[in-house]
Amino acid sequence: MEGYVENINIRKMMIDGVQNELPQHDFLEKTFISGKKMHETTHVEWDKKVDDRAIAKFVSRDSDGILVQQGKFDTYVTQPAYIFEKMMLTPEMASDRAFSVNQYQQMSNDQRIAIMVAEMWKTLRKRAARKREQMVAEAIYTGKVQAVGVGVNGVVDFNYTADNFITLSGTGAWDGTDSDPFKDLDKWCLARQKKCGKYPNKIIVSHDVAHVFLDHPKVVEYMERNRQDVVDLEPELLSNGVSRVGKFRLYTGTVTIYIYNEWYDHPDTGVLTPMVPNGTVLLGYSGNDAQNELHYGFINNFKANLRAMPEFPNAWISEDGRKQFITLESASMVALRRPELFTIAHVLNNPFDV
Repeated sequence: MEGYVENINIRKMMIDGVQNELPQHDFLEKTFISGKKMHETTHVEWDKKVDDRAIAKFVSRDSDGILVQQGKFDTYVTQPAYIFEKMMLTPEMASDRAFSVNQYQQMSNDQRIAIMVAEMWKTLRKRAARKREQMVAEAIYTGKVQAVGVGVNGVVDFNYTADNFITLSGTGAWDGTDSDPFKDLDKWCLARQKKCGKYPNKIIVSHDVAHVFLDHPKVVEYMERNRQDVVDLEPELLSNGVSRVGKFRLYTGTVTIYIYNEWYDHPDTGVLTPMVPNGTVLLGYSGNDAQNELHYGFINNFKANLRAMPEFPNAWISEDGRKQFITLESASMVALRRPELFTIAHVLNNPFDV
């Protein structure tokens, strides 16, 4: 086994870099994940309470009272799939031009290596953040997380039920002749509120759905007729792939509709895949009381003191001094403690890439 010596200066620089937040396309995580939990174990666990709508009962004044049982809850236990990625530097690379650096700019080999290390660390962090966002998207849109990779093959199931999913087809689909998007949204929001007591306050549509929605004759008519009193239409381009279509007042409440454009390279096929599946509308509730979280298991590295943390940076030089490695380790798992907060509707007969 090849020996190594720790590169303390590089590692300190990487740890400092953790404090500098990089712009990431993490709209789903920031919108629907309200907290983080650390576990000093290889596995993580969370409780899911089964809520009901029971009400108190009347009794006579002479009664001994009615015994009320505490609500039930389910406990989920899983071992997060592990991320352990590394990049390598060699002495020959010190003579190469670093990314975005002027080739005529004078700098020492140490300065050049420092820039390369910083870029490698950014690359590893971006890969981990994108994987985390993909995991959140998969959990919300399918009710499951496929923990598949090198030496790992498992599924975390959040037990979505049939009423988490809606599929429109034929003339009732939004690209059909008899559809009414506003009535559909109003009906779905009311059904979700009835199910879990929370009114969906965020709606995310895929880009193809946004095209169909905004061009739909009934939507156009509705907005023109009620622009001042009923619809607050303020299209706005936000950061990191997010656009706000507007805020709409339905019969049952007010919702904000967003478009989220972000993609990732599918690890199996290499195909550029959207975080938000084509043809979909997501209704969800965003708030601290949503209780959906990211859980982290401990880092499988003595240098991390076997503690849990979102990311652990590390660096070392091989004993012969010919290779330097930059690494990132993480053990994260999304925990949907309130899966009943989400509705995923497939609303197009013919989804399309925009």
